[in-house]
Amino acid sequence: MKATQDMIMSINSDISNLSYQIRENQEKIHLLQKCHAQLSNEQEDFIANKRLIHQPELDSSVWNGKNAERFNRERNEMEQEMSHMSDLVDQQLHDITSKINALESANGTLSSTISSKKFQLSNLK
Repeated sequence: MKATQDMIMSINSDISNLSYQIRENQEKIHLLQKCHAQLSNEQEDFIANKRLIHQPELDSSVWNGKNAERFNRERNEMEQEMSHMSDLVDQQLHDITSKINALESANGTLSSTISSKKFQLSNLK
């Protein structure tokens, strides 16, 4: 009888701990989703403004010479740097999505474990 009560208490404690882990993961998922949305919005603005690098259009009829060439080189370098930064943000978005998926998968496993523990509990009562 005492052994059964101890087992019931242990299983209830396990269920409680697993449920806590699920809630913690849900909070993390929520924060990651919020970060993903914000970062995506910022990236959209960034990409939309990238085209402004070449504004105003400068051709030989407007500006010519060494300074014009240097200025256009700097514009091109800036465009390359912005492309690199955009790639880095893409990678961060991918990493966030992967972390969300991993946490959701962990929650699925935890939920299955809780179900198994509840089944064990029902067999003890």
